[in-house]
Amino acid sequence: MPETSSPCRRDQPATGSSGSGRFRCPSVTRVTVGVRVRPVRFGYLLVMTSAWARARSVLAEVLADVRRALRGRDLVLWAAGLTFFGVLAVVPMCLLALRGAGLLFGADLVVDGARRVGESLPAAHDTTPALTGLARAAVEASWLVLVTAVLPASLYGEGLRRGLKAVLGSPVTGLTGWVGRLGFLPVLVAAPLLMALPLAFAPVVGPLYRDGGWSTVLGVVLSFHVDLVPVCVAVWLVLAVTGPSVLPPRAAALAAFVLGAVLTGFLHGFVLFLAIPIDWSVPFGGLPTVGAVVALALWLFGLHLVLLLGYRVALSAHTVHERGTSDVAVRPDPGALAGGRAGAPDGPAGVDRPGADVRRGEAGGDRGSGEAGGGPPLGELVRPGREPGDPV
Repeated sequence: MPETSSPCRRDQPATGSSGSGRFRCPSVTRVTVGVRVRPVRFGYLLVMTSAWARARSVLAEVLADVRRALRGRDLVLWAAGLTFFGVLAVVPMCLLALRGAGLLFGADLVVDGARRVGESLPAAHDTTPALTGLARAAVEASWLVLVTAVLPASLYGEGLRRGLKAVLGSPVTGLTGWVGRLGFLPVLVAAPLLMALPLAFAPVVGPLYRDGGWSTVLGVVLSFHVDLVPVCVAVWLVLAVTGPSVLPPRAAALAAFVLGAVLTGFLHGFVLFLAIPIDWSVPFGGLPTVGAVVALALWLFGLHLVLLLGYRVALSAHTVHERGTSDVAVRPDPGALAGGRAGAPDGPAGVDRPGADVRRGEAGGDRGSGEAGGGPPLGELVRPGREPGDPV
């Protein structure tokens, strides 16, 4: 064997010492051929790029599902129908909520809070007399008035359930109205507490709005977070109790938070709407009451349009999430497709594993529609306990 030079060397032993000295080798840097090593400091860029690509892919799937679900359907008409129920119910709901807040925390909180809220709004359209009058009517209303106000206030629940079922694509039955009204009662019960929170912060937020400059910015930020809590709670009750309740609890809570934040921002946009110095009564012959009612109805229509569209987005996001989870659950074993024995052992012939999804029309599944014994179209995911075509 030919000798090869070695980078290692032996140290010379010290004078008078026995032994041959220590054997030393220089440090060697190993290089893996064919592998490109990236600096560690740029690793987070790869992670962020991958996460951003995944987020874009999921967002594209959600938007595609929203477009597919709303194609040929009139979302604007549904929002208009819900606005009709809202116009009927908005004043009775406010009477019940303000009276409940007055019973819990005192009438002064209700009247003074309403006055401060009106004073903090733009002066182009003075809302202080209307808000103060509504608050006084609520705290001075008789019990007969409050009892009769429950029926028109509950009509809002019927409109919400009809609108949400239309977005879901679920058929309306004869009990839809009554189920929606009864399902809206928890919102009415919680309304006094939800209404009392912004009224309690009105003495703090109102002066910030009037001072202008950065104080107004601080007031907007503070009022946004104060209003976010009751709006999110109300939306969660609507999605979980009043509506069809097809979303799981965690998905409903997440959808309520996101949708509540959007609706809270829309509510603050109404402040800008009030700041526009135009006369709402001009198209209606100079009748101020008619102009104010129409302006309020237009704002409610926009609010309901955002609500229904946000609910459809939440449904599509849940559908995409479930579809991705199911795709991972039913992903075939490459060894099994190749005819090998890799992966989990096969069960008895003709028996499905518990909890497994069945993707019909693909390799190993049932035949698609149009063939003997066929089921759903090619590639449609069918879960045990659900009929083909059922809403997710």
